[in-house]
Amino acid sequence: MRERQEMADTRLSGFLYKVRGIQMTRIQGRIAILLFLLVIMNSGPSLAIDLPNDALLMFGESPPSMEVVSLRREFINSAVQETGSRELAALAFLSKAWSFMELGQFTESMRQLNRAWLLAPESREVYRGFGANLGRSGRYDDSIRMYEKARALGPVSAELLSEFAEPYNAKADVSHGPDRDAYADKAILLSREALELNPKLGPAYFNWAMALYYKTYYVESTLRVNRALALDEDCVNEAFARDLESRLIEQYQLRPDGEP
Repeated sequence: MRERQEMADTRLSGFLYKVRGIQMTRIQGRIAILLFLLVIMNSGPSLAIDLPNDALLMFGESPPSMEVVSLRREFINSAVQETGSRELAALAFLSKAWSFMELGQFTESMRQLNRAWLLAPESREVYRGFGANLGRSGRYDDSIRMYEKARALGPVSAELLSEFAEPYNAKADVSHGPDRDAYADKAILLSREALELNPKLGPAYFNWAMALYYKTYYVESTLRVNRALALDEDCVNEAFARDLESRLIEQYQLRPDGEP
């Protein structure tokens, strides 16, 4: 047990050193990313045609009136004229949606996603975007529903499966007892499936680490965080790493045999 603790402590201090060391690099990188996102947000097809309920998921998921159908048709024709095809127009709106999402502007992101959905209603990437938007804005059940739809449309990517684990981890975070374990187990399954497709996907290791944390497997979680850091430093949340450190230390201090 003592050897296992020493191994965990060594690896943990190592990854915390890495996390602290990359803070300035992240700040510089975020400035460059912000400038890039601003360029994307101000390019591509416009929102000149007003579409009712465009801030709601799939316009409220209710049958449109004849007037709204006409407006949507006008929008599609306009977007195709600007870009050359429905596919290119959908991609343009998807790019904008992700840009707004990265800035935390989820309502504006949803407006862009809804337009992409009108242009490409059977696009896996559109439903993936819906899932990410809803998950990041706290609507976890709707997020899971959209990711399920994206997965059904296939083919499935490692990135999609890794992202799909996130709302399950979020639900584990606010749950207790068997429910927490069930959500964490689902996140682990999705993370492992993602890694089968791409063994070098850092975020999948981090999502796996989070799920193990919720199951109180702190040493195992630390090992996955180390792996995530080795593959993609930016995917590890520093606040999570610090909390994991404190939980790991607490777990060993409270060992039943009374050893420090």
